[in-house]
Amino acid sequence: MDFRFSPEFRLEEINKDNVLEAFRDRIEKYYFKPIKLLNNNRCGFAAIKLLASLIDILVKAKDHLTGHSSRIKYEYWLRDKLNLEKQDATDFYEDFRCGLIHSLMVVSLHSEQ
Repeated sequence: MDFRFSPEFRLEEINKDNVLEAFRDRIEKYYFKPIKLLNNNRCGFAAIKLLASLIDILVKAKDHLTGHSSRIKYEYWLRDKLNLEKQDATDFYEDFRCGLIHSLMVVSLHSEQ
C-alpha cells in the first residue's frame, strides 16, 4: 500500500534529512493550496474548517506547552502567532474550531450582551 505523507513524499521515505521538506510539502499542498482554492471560489465554510484543522496540526507540531490541554495550547498559539486578544482566541476556538470540527457548523456559545 502506498501511504503518502505529502504529495511528494511516501510515508516510508521520511527521515531526519527530509522531514522538514516533507512537512512543508504537506502543509503547502494539503492545506494552504486547497484553502486558497476554496476561498477563491467563495467556499469560506470549507476553507475555515480546513484552516482550523491546519492550526491544530501547527499547535501539535509546536507543542511546547507539555501537560496543558489542547484547548490551552490552541488558544495560546492563536494569541502568540496571530496576536489575537484572549477573548478572541477563546471565541475562535469554541465557535469556529469546535463548532466546525464537532458540529459541522459555526456555533456561538456566547449570548449577546
